Amino acid sequence: MKLFANSRAVIEKNLKIFQRYTKLDRLATSLKRIRKIIEPTRSTQTGRKLRAAVLHGPCNLKLDYIPEEKLQQTQIRVNVHFCGLTGSDVLFWRGEHRSTPKSTMVLGFEVSGTILEIGRLAHEQTGYQMGEEVVVHNYPVCGGLAESCLAHYKDVFRLMRRASLKNAAAVTDDYFSALLAISRRARIQRNECLLVNAKHSRSALAVIDLATRVFGAKPIAICDDARRAQLCANLGATVIYRNECCLPYKLKKISGKEEVRVMIETEGDPCIQNVVKCLEHDSLIAVLGSARNKRCLDFSFVPINCMMFAVAAEYYKIADTVVYRETMQHVLDYKSECAIRPRVSAIFGLNHINDAFNYYAKVPSGKVLIDLKDHDRLTIYDKS
Repeated sequence: MKLFANSRAVIEKNLKIFQRYTKLDRLATSLKRIRKIIEPTRSTQTGRKLRAAVLHGPCNLKLDYIPEEKLQQTQIRVNVHFCGLTGSDVLFWRGEHRSTPKSTMVLGFEVSGTILEIGRLAHEQTGYQMGEEVVVHNYPVCGGLAESCLAHYKDVFRLMRRASLKNAAAVTDDYFSALLAISRRARIQRNECLLVNAKHSRSALAVIDLATRVFGAKPIAICDDARRAQLCANLGATVIYRNECCLPYKLKKISGKEEVRVMIETEGDPCIQNVVKCLEHDSLIAVLGSARNKRCLDFSFVPINCMMFAVAAEYYKIADTVVYRETMQHVLDYKSECAIRPRVSAIFGLNHINDAFNYYAKVPSGKVLIDLKDHDRLTIYDKS
């Protein structure tokens, strides 16, 4: 009887515990339902407005005021001084990017400026202070063509004193991809020749600059017009015009042999079919710049024995954060030490944003910057 009484007491105790947990489960379920109702109405905005260039459709940028988003604990709010235009921005603007842009998207992800506000976790991880000069690589979030933008602390880099905000906004994307391609992936050697498709892309200029001034290599630029050829030659490249015949003969005259091991493709057009014939049997083709983000690409003519690879900062952010931050820091160090010389061809104020995109798309020159402080600025160093 005593054993039965003890068993009954245990059962009653367990029953009470079960009922208690059942009530807690019901309470948790109710809280979840309430949260689903409340969360959509909870404001994620500060109530302030920012002036920004908003994309409303292909080739349709409009200046507008957008709501300022609240700062998260891992984010940094940057007061934007300059924003560099990139090939990805222009592809979004034209409607040719492989990703479909959001409606009313704010473009721009190469940003330089000063810290306005910093989240608690971001401050603990970085030690950055209010007012510090920084450079931001904010792709694929974008939002740089506005008076201020939010960025995760891992995408924000302290700017060295010898590098200006203007020049800092011209290096992060093009030079990052170029450095990873020719150093980490292709392992270019000193005095080695490499082919660069330099028709229009700014990434090609970054490759040539790094190859000659940092690695001591010998880039051979394939160009279409005299302006682009002069830009490449000024950076130290040997120039070959695309319409020239007997390309292998030209290569042999320059490098001593008719084939090269590495080619940098920055355009993504079918005009490189003849160039591919000048590659070694186990060569490397690095796809950078506009070529990696175009919607329709056809590389079926590339020999099966050639290895093609694309380099993009946004993938390294997730897959290998250490390499991402180290490489970006190397680029900024090269700039602060004057080891590289990015060419800025034009600076447009925010009020001339459509002119800036048209200039970038039509004139095969250097970097184009947007000045977010002087909205009426119009400085063109390379005339069309």
